[in-house]
Amino acid sequence: MTELVNVEGTELAVREYDGQRVVTFRDIDEVHRRPSGTAKNAFRRNKKHFEVGKDYFVLTKDSTVRLTYSGNSKGTDSHFCKIPPAGITLLTERGYLKVVKPFNDDLSWKVQDALVDAYFAVKNQQPTTAIEEKPTLEFETDWFCINRGKINYICRCYDITSKEYMHHLLEVLGRTYNFDEAKRIYSATTGNWKCRNSEVITYFPQLSDLASKILQKDLEDCAKEETPVMGSFLCHSFHVSAYQFISKRKHFSSVGSQKVCNNLFCLNIHSQIVGQAERMAQLMAQDTVIEITMNHI
Repeated sequence: MTELVNVEGTELAVREYDGQRVVTFRDIDEVHRRPSGTAKNAFRRNKKHFEVGKDYFVLTKDSTVRLTYSGNSKGTDSHFCKIPPAGITLLTERGYLKVVKPFNDDLSWKVQDALVDAYFAVKNQQPTTAIEEKPTLEFETDWFCINRGKINYICRCYDITSKEYMHHLLEVLGRTYNFDEAKRIYSATTGNWKCRNSEVITYFPQLSDLASKILQKDLEDCAKEETPVMGSFLCHSFHVSAYQFISKRKHFSSVGSQKVCNNLFCLNIHSQIVGQAERMAQLMAQDTVIEITMNHI
């Protein structure tokens, strides 16, 4: 089935020659609604201004390049047009515009625009290669997720959980910034009232910068010794670390462990906590730790 283009109410068959769209004198007369022979006469009067091969082609039955009707938009193959015995003149877009140059009525202006935009321009457009749009991944921005590997390393060094480490981190952050106020501002701004602490750290550059510095310091402390101990880490998070250290050495009660930690903290002997814990573990084996502990509280 031949492809047709509607030009101001007139169906025009799409013809192609040598890779470009062309029209005949009869096509021009029909779409411009002019008497038969009008376009041909205009061509003859001004033929000296037309250049063969650019403005027009003359085909005979012996022509090596064939004139075809273009297939329709559904993919029908093109097929050859029959050439009349007297031959046929084909006009390119450039030749067509020269032929209709004297046509100044309103319809002619509309037809010219329609032919140029809907007929000639379609063939002249370069085919574009469809680019498959691949899904893209967003960069991770959450502070905890970005630093998960470093946090896990520290947790292995000190035999603590990531939750305990984050407790330590928030405690140190709280010495510089009011974290509860920061969380309130974040929730009021974003509408997220069930936010995670790491989301608040990520949201405020001051918190994320300080948290990264604290994390880096803890990593350096881990690397100082082959077998990391709690000493330097307890300076940042005394209660959590001391509590866990003492509790793990002897299955001491949670209340007793907390009292021991509080007592040592009040005595301001951070640097001696590991030694104290070791001595307490030994005393626990002798069942005398409770009495000693209570004497210090």
